[in-house]
Amino acid sequence: MQEMYNAKTNNSLILLKNQFEIEETGMYSIFIRHGDRDKIPEGEFGNEIELNQKGFQRSLEYGKSMKAKKINKIFTSPVKRCIQTAESIREGLAKNVAIEVSTLLGDPGAFVKDGKLAGESYLRLGFSSCYESILNHKPVQGNRDISDGASILSRFFLDNAKADGLNIYVSHDMIVALYAFETFRRKYTLGSDWVPYLGGLTIKHNSSIL
Repeated sequence: MQEMYNAKTNNSLILLKNQFEIEETGMYSIFIRHGDRDKIPEGEFGNEIELNQKGFQRSLEYGKSMKAKKINKIFTSPVKRCIQTAESIREGLAKNVAIEVSTLLGDPGAFVKDGKLAGESYLRLGFSSCYESILNHKPVQGNRDISDGASILSRFFLDNAKADGLNIYVSHDMIVALYAFETFRRKYTLGSDWVPYLGGLTIKHNSSIL
């Protein structure tokens, strides 16, 4: 029997193991990290870092692997490497799928309420400390409580779900990791089990209780 987890959002979201569990009918969201990039320099945000060649190629292949699925729309963070990922996935799909940019997925993202203050906290505390603090409901200046950020994203996914097919959401590792833990209690661990490039969550919408 497959393992699935119910979300807190009225049990309307179910986490699947992977995209191969997506059926021909039903509403789904795929929430992933962008494609491969080069290392972000120490002490920088890295928003200007684009996909590297491997990232372009793997994003294209990801799209090709999804050709048989009914893709309604691709949503993406406004950060360029995410847009490049979305465009490469669409190229691989070989379909005229609309791409929509949303700041809930990055720059600043649903877990941030003040980009300037959150950026200062990130540079002061570092990636790991910020992640663990938010994960454990500890206040981090400029950021929302993890529950509030996750609820915003859940509503975003639900509001954009169509009767059949799926949406792809291209975002960033910390956003995917925070949402995964708060919504499904799926914890990503830095250094051992982190969100891989083009990896993330395959979510089924329980339409009977929407």
